[in-house]
Amino acid sequence: MDMITAITVLLVFFALGDVVAKLTGGTISMVLFTSLAFLVAFWLGLPISIFDDSNLLAIGTFMVGLMITSLGTMLDFKQLREQWKAGLTALLAVSAIAVVLYFVGSLLVGREMALVSSPIIAGGSAATIIITSELEQMGLSTIAVFAVLVYVTQKFVGIPVASAMLKKEARRIVKERELNPASAEKEKTVEEGQD
Repeated sequence: MDMITAITVLLVFFALGDVVAKLTGGTISMVLFTSLAFLVAFWLGLPISIFDDSNLLAIGTFMVGLMITSLGTMLDFKQLREQWKAGLTALLAVSAIAVVLYFVGSLLVGREMALVSSPIIAGGSAATIIITSELEQMGLSTIAVFAVLVYVTQKFVGIPVASAMLKKEARRIVKERELNPASAEKEKTVEEGQD
């Protein structure tokens, strides 16, 4: 498949995923819909080489480094200090994921596979792109395929659960603000003062 056609097909899939996410209010996320759509499309004959043909993987690998650097420069350290509990919780969660996956995963799938899965589960898309490109360069394509499998499994299982939990929390916050409008107005004033 030529590059322009491959990119067009991929972008149509992503656009459809965005529309579905908007129509379902995020219950079916763009990533989940797009993953399922690609799965069905591959079963129906879409060439598996579409990602290589589009050259988006090479562009993605290049952009990940820039995005991570850019995100690092956008950190508001004052706000980070104020929300130290959230930062500590995230750090402890990522550490726990790494430790559990290393020890339990080593018993189930081997040490190398367990080491590869930790950053993917904790870091998502960016970690997957970085790890798979490095593994391919090292000639470890079997472990790279396992890394992608871990990422896809996490998306199929984790996204619906996360969507449901986030919607529940959003409803709780909206209800709380409806019951106590003075508190909501005070929060809004504080947020405007920080901008």
